[in-house]
Amino acid sequence: MPNADLARLWEEHTKCEFVTRDTESTLATMVEDAYVNHVPVLTGGLGKSALRTFYSRDFIPSMPPDTTLTPSRARWAKTRLSMR
Repeated sequence: MPNADLARLWEEHTKCEFVTRDTESTLATMVEDAYVNHVPVLTGGLGKSALRTFYSRDFIPSMPPDTTLTPSRARWAKTRLSMR
């Protein structure tokens, strides 16, 4: 997938997480075996079933309404994005 497509997908994904706060829409932007690991707090999951639980019970409901995403650095590879 070209970097421009990855960038659009990432924008859609973060909109679903932080703007619409919709678990199913967030998951729709991910592959079936997606892996999320929030290293500082050791949260996330592997696969859509685990991530559905994570997003619907832990991540989205616990965010204050005014939460925004401000990435400090993004690195693009051919097939993935790394945020730091």
